[in-house]
Amino acid sequence: MRYRKLAFPAAVLSLASLAACTSAPPAGKANFSAAIAAALDKRCITVSPFLGAGGPYPADVCGFRFADTHQLDALAKAGLLTRKAFCVYALTATGKKALQAPIGGAFCAGHFRLDKILGWTKPRPNFMYGGKMTAEVAFTYSPTDMAAWARTAAVNAAFATLEELAPQRKSQATLVQERDGWSVRHLRI
Repeated sequence: MRYRKLAFPAAVLSLASLAACTSAPPAGKANFSAAIAAALDKRCITVSPFLGAGGPYPADVCGFRFADTHQLDALAKAGLLTRKAFCVYALTATGKKALQAPIGGAFCAGHFRLDKILGWTKPRPNFMYGGKMTAEVAFTYSPTDMAAWARTAAVNAAFATLEELAPQRKSQATLVQERDGWSVRHLRI
């Protein structure tokens, strides 16, 4: 009889402590902000010039019928590339630092920052993510830490995507609730 009196409270306490250890962070502005900000920090604003077959540098675009060197010339004028021959471009020291993908030849011009969480859907189980709780989060973001070369008139004229980078752009992300926090699974920027 004494065993039964002790067994029930012990079971309740162990279940309560187990639930406290494995409880995931709740949905909310602070947790969503942390997850989206971390995902945006990893995202580069890329500038990808046409390199024919896709790099690496030095890039020889002479053999390509539709070789349009205006983007490469703009990057050379901004100090990322040097023109070695009529249609051969090599990296400068500045270009090597900014190079994001050696094979594709893309440069990192800056990053994004989270401005504001606008709202979110009620978290619900999603079987695409193993039944974990997911939420769609609406937010605004802006470009930040733009490199000096990316702000030059020549580069902006050659890469229309840089001109379109306005502050306070609206977007959405799919977040999944993990044991240690919310993580971004799909970021639409």
